[in-house]
Amino acid sequence: MKTFGLILLLIALILLIGQIFLGMRFAAKVHELSDQLRREATGKIRTDLPEIVAAFAQKGMVGDEHIRTSHCVSQDVEMRLSKGADWQPITARQIVSTTEPGFVWSATMRLGPVPVVRVLDRFVQGVGELEVRLLGAWPMGRETGAEADRGEAMRYLSELPWFPDAILANHQINWQQDSDDRVDVSLPVGGKEARVTLLFNAEGDIVGMQASNRLAKDENGEPVLLDWRGSYSNYAMLDGRRVPITGEVGYVYSDGYEGYWRGRLGPCQNRSS
Repeated sequence: MKTFGLILLLIALILLIGQIFLGMRFAAKVHELSDQLRREATGKIRTDLPEIVAAFAQKGMVGDEHIRTSHCVSQDVEMRLSKGADWQPITARQIVSTTEPGFVWSATMRLGPVPVVRVLDRFVQGVGELEVRLLGAWPMGRETGAEADRGEAMRYLSELPWFPDAILANHQINWQQDSDDRVDVSLPVGGKEARVTLLFNAEGDIVGMQASNRLAKDENGEPVLLDWRGSYSNYAMLDGRRVPITGEVGYVYSDGYEGYWRGRLGPCQNRSS
């Protein structure tokens, strides 16, 4: 019995060491990717934007002429991890490059004080990745490849309403106004194109987005390309910028629309400019 107990103790110790080691590697990966975004050079303000887009961005800057090369926000949100699942509370931190297309989103789902699930969602130097880890250590799932690259680029484009600096300073983004209240924004990614349509209200604020054929999971958990929808609301000041601090995003399935992300933005500590 003593030998069996020692074996169990040894196994538990090995698992604990493995969890600490893998968790440290995962955290180091998040920090390294975030640092890559912070190192981007300052870009010049664009003069070729559609008038409605330039006006929106300038209103968001609230008179500040300094372009931040990166920006950080926190997120206090609820997410569905699969279609039809219950909403789960998640806290997240996101670093975004404003002069080059790129973001790093690190999120934690807790059970009491225990970080049960940790997620890395990123688009850095043209590469997209979604990685989920149990207890921040043990791999649960990972998505990479051409469609993941395009999907993460679409996420960057869809979140431009939160970052007016990126609208003004990122010269890799293509803008095309379709009507008085619709503007297409696109980005070349690995020989393909990421494209999102931003929807404006009568006051010139962006209140919605839509896109087609974004990588998702269907009702059976299988990869599929679905239409994508989002809404932005509650414009307010956040870290010196006027942005929509609440919103929701979801997919259009065979039986209709279902949201998978909803919540509120907040300020980050240790912002890099």
